[in-house]
Amino acid sequence: MNRRTARQNAFIALFSFSFGEDLEEIITVACEADAETPLDDFGAGLLRTYAAHAIQVDERIESKLKGWKVERLSRVSLAILRLAVAEMTFGDGDMDSVSINEAVELAKKYGDEGDYQFVNGVLGSLSREKSAGDAPADAANVVLPAEDGAVPAELPQALETVAPVEEPVLPEAATPETTAPTETAPKEKQKNESK
Repeated sequence: MNRRTARQNAFIALFSFSFGEDLEEIITVACEADAETPLDDFGAGLLRTYAAHAIQVDERIESKLKGWKVERLSRVSLAILRLAVAEMTFGDGDMDSVSINEAVELAKKYGDEGDYQFVNGVLGSLSREKSAGDAPADAANVVLPAEDGAVPAELPQALETVAPVEEPVLPEAATPETTAPTETAPKEKQKNESK
């Protein structure tokens, strides 16, 4: 499986987690040979890295939201951002541009019309901050998947502190500079309604 597919399948798993499903169980099922959206070691590692650092990841995302909370983001945008920020901050190597590009492609494929620009802006800002040397001190504490596929001990503890995302509520007078995109009708429905 190539890395693009691995990231996409990890995104789908993390999106499922936002509906209250158990992430350990999602990973276990997705690592089975006959899984609909299978996870390889790289994809499972991304999910485990996110789970081990969920609070720090959400704090980093929220630091770029200008008065918003992560709970107000669409589930699609938030899952994409969580995965990319976990990879950029706590993953192996310095491949921010690849992580950002893959996240933008996921947002174009699964998000609403403006989601990819929002995702690109948040991740670009975090990457510039990291390049300037402002990355969190615990960025070296990477949790990699165990060779036997076992879930790291940190995973259940980290998941207890991360609640599933509630549906966003838009303010009545939102401005583009201060708001993030939220979920609306699917793209196909919007196109049909405009005809």
